Amino acid sequence: MARGVDAGGEIAAVALRASPRPMVCSELDASAAEALITAWLPVDPQLDGVYAPAGTAAAIAAAWVSATGGSTQLRTRMAFHALEAVTDPPPDRSRSSAAGRLGPD
Repeated sequence: MARGVDAGGEIAAVALRASPRPMVCSELDASAAEALITAWLPVDPQLDGVYAPAGTAAAIAAAWVSATGGSTQLRTRMAFHALEAVTDPPPDRSRSSAAGRLGPD
């Protein structure tokens, strides 16, 4: 796992990999992708894929090609969704109303 922090020390990007699966990475720019690959490959030279937002995946692939001389191929396109807040679900009124009508046997 790797993480990048911003100027304020807050986590700005995260990457992880459970081998043999591809790396999973949050959004980052091309310079951060290059720094990530430079730090990642000595520890995990068998890296063979990435799941990330399209721009990030392209930047990581370009950095990997630059570092290894290899070539890349798009194999899978996926949608990514960002969670911005966690809230409690609204009460299920139909369930509580039904339970009140059932009564004991």
